[in-house]
Amino acid sequence: MIDEIADLKIIITASSALDINKNTGEPLTGRKFTFNLFPFSENEFNQTENAFSKDEKVKQRLVFGSYPELIHINNQEDKKDYLNELISSYLLKDILAYENIESSQKIFNLLRLIAFQIGGEVSYQELGKKWV
Repeated sequence: MIDEIADLKIIITASSALDINKNTGEPLTGRKFTFNLFPFSENEFNQTENAFSKDEKVKQRLVFGSYPELIHINNQEDKKDYLNELISSYLLKDILAYENIESSQKIFNLLRLIAFQIGGEVSYQELGKKWV
């Protein structure tokens, strides 16, 4: 479509980009612009937070991350639900579909094993022995 219709602009986001590449085999090299949307920085948070609430909010960000949507969610359970939905809807779907992996449990097991190695060098040998 982009090659045939003049002045057509199409916005494709993460999951859609993987689907298009998979189904068409066209990477759109030279015909696309990539925009990276990063989480909020601490400087951006400093503009809106007061010193009294800062410590607690920093602790919250260390646990839940800095996704912009989380700013609007006050309840910890709701934040957990939001992040679990994000994992199942986007990350796992993309990883599973892109690599033709049939069991999401395998991905969770691998992520847990990697998480247990935080603070040290990841041992591929240990991952290979434990990942089933």
